[in-house]
Amino acid sequence: MKSIKKLFKRAAFSLYSLYMSVTIPVEYNRSHRSGELSYLSKEDLEIWKRAMVRMVKEYCAYGYNLRVRQIISTFSKSKIEIIKQTKMPESKKPIVVLCVKNDLKRLQMLVDHYRTLGVLKFAIMDNGSTDGTFEWLMQQEDIDLFKCLEPYQTLVKEGWINRLVSYYGFNRWYILTDSDELVVYKGMERHPLADLIQWAEKTNTMRLMALTLDTYSESSLFGKTDHIKESYCWIDTDSYQEVETLRGNKKVKRLMGGPRYRLMKSSITLSKFPLVYFEPGTISDSAHYQFPHDMIDTAPCNLGILHYKFIDKDLSEYEKRAKDHSGFSLNGKFYKQYIDFISKNENASFMYEGSRKFVDSSVLDEIQLIKSIDLDAVGKTRS
Repeated sequence: MKSIKKLFKRAAFSLYSLYMSVTIPVEYNRSHRSGELSYLSKEDLEIWKRAMVRMVKEYCAYGYNLRVRQIISTFSKSKIEIIKQTKMPESKKPIVVLCVKNDLKRLQMLVDHYRTLGVLKFAIMDNGSTDGTFEWLMQQEDIDLFKCLEPYQTLVKEGWINRLVSYYGFNRWYILTDSDELVVYKGMERHPLADLIQWAEKTNTMRLMALTLDTYSESSLFGKTDHIKESYCWIDTDSYQEVETLRGNKKVKRLMGGPRYRLMKSSITLSKFPLVYFEPGTISDSAHYQFPHDMIDTAPCNLGILHYKFIDKDLSEYEKRAKDHSGFSLNGKFYKQYIDFISKNENASFMYEGSRKFVDSSVLDEIQLIKSIDLDAVGKTRS
């Protein structure tokens, strides 16, 4: 009986793959003619079409979740408005790309962080902010501002990310992030991102993996603060592990653990690839990795991501995300875990004996899964 089900499933995936191979080019050509994708050259349009078809074929071959169709449709059909766009930065300079809604305090922290590391260009899509975020973005000379008011969903966001990337093109570096994330690396106080990228190109490392490090304060979760970075400066150092999980019928490597697992048994994946060189055919198909997927299991983890996820305003937002059909991954499963935990442990804190204050990037040396890069050698080469 199982073998018959397998055969039927395989046949269904093959038919779906064939169907998508035909419909994707038709859909993208239509969007190009109608004006939604008219900014793309015919060459770039063909690259995106071929890449999307290849991605569907891989998903079908390995029995992955075919909600990836949302990414494909969002890329071609979303009504994204260009509010302001300045001149293109040099090809060697990374562009920070993200979507945001109502997160002004963290967004200001993020922009300041990357400016300090030498970033000269941000591409940010606002999804209908009402807290002053949009107005602040309008005032920033180094931020290209886009707007889309369509409802948020986890995979829809990936379609938006790809659209933002497509305005700037292939063969350049991007930092793909959320507004509550800051990429950190050993020696960043002395070495701008230019040094990190030089090392990556020298070693032919075109995507850099990071371990997500949830930050927390010494007080209880969701505590009020006026200075996020100063208060939420503690991280776990020894609660992470590398595990093997199934994605469809394919085994893949994941980094997991951290304070959410310690206290809430939340098995969310902590590995991400935030610094990416988009070659022709690259697609962001997850918050955690990009297609093609050949680097997921082989790349070392060289970076950290400081993740500011439990500040005061988040509790009411997470209650919305925990509702069924909220648009978030797995029907808001992880947000339900957070809300359930805090309802039973009102004054809970993430602090434990392995907590370390993130005073500077040298703290990353205490985390076994992060293999720090010697950027001092790269810096000497540049000078």
